[in-house]
Formats: sequence, C-alpha cells, structure tokens
Amino acid sequence: MIYHRELEPSDLAKFRTIQLRQADINEIKASVGVDPNIALIRSVERSDWVRVILVATSVAQVATSVAQIEDEIVGVFGLSGVAPWFLATDRIYEYKLTFLRQSKRIVGEMLQRTEVLMNFVDSRHIEAIQWLLWLGFKIDFDNPTVIGGVKFYLFTRRK
Repeated sequence: MIYHRELEPSDLAKFRTIQLRQADINEIKASVGVDPNIALIRSVERSDWVRVILVATSVAQVATSVAQIEDEIVGVFGLSGVAPWFLATDRIYEYKLTFLRQSKRIVGEMLQRTEVLMNFVDSRHIEAIQWLLWLGFKIDFDNPTVIGGVKFYLFTRRK
C-alpha cells in the first residue's frame, strides 16, 4: 500500500541517498545541471507545500517485542509558487493504479492553493507527458524551450 503525508524534517536526510528514476535524473541534469539528490533537497527547500509518497511496511515481530519497520519513500512532490514538481523511485511503478488515482486528488489539492499550475517537462520523459495529459494539463508542444540542449515543454492547468 502507498500513501502520502506531509514532509517531516527527518525525511531530508533520506533524500541524500534516494535512488530516483533515470528519467528524473536525466531531466534534472539537463535543467539544472546539479546532482539529482541535491536538486531534490533544493526543490523541497524552495517549495511552499511538500508531500512524500511512502510504501507502508508491516509491523515486524522481533523475539518478544514488536518493532515498526520504517516506511520507504518512493516519491516526493511539491508546489513552489505555481510550479508543481514530482520525483520518484522506480518502486512507484509497483503501485501504478493507486498512484494514478491519488494523483488526481493531489492536483486538486494544488489547485486549491493557486489559480494556475505551470512548469516545464523534459520532452524525452514520455511517461511524464502522458501522465500530465491524463491529469488534464495542457502542454505547449509547439513552442519548446531548450535548456541544456534538451527541449522542454511548458505545461499548465487552471482551476
């Protein structure tokens, strides 16, 4: 099972070692040119609203006591002004249907905070483009912005 919650201060340390999807790594390298984990931490620091997506773990029986195993972070998303962003690990694909259902609600939550959502998506990140279209975003394929030698498309969604 996956769920999302508000960012907790202890999550920041985990972002230094989280293994992001290759498509996210490629997009970060082209757009900002820094280590992807550093970019994740910077995104969190610059955002007004941040949530983490976790895989719930079971409670483990250890000898005569019960210990809670820490849930695993498989994604992080946020809103920096009007710019939504999302980064994930490959484990997010194990929960694709639940993630897709939750995505619609999350975009709704973001639109309660601002009239418009807009950001750029890497033209090579086909899954992200399909997901954004499915979520009702408009993507400007006709006027790409080239960043780091890569085409990026502006995506927008209004209330």
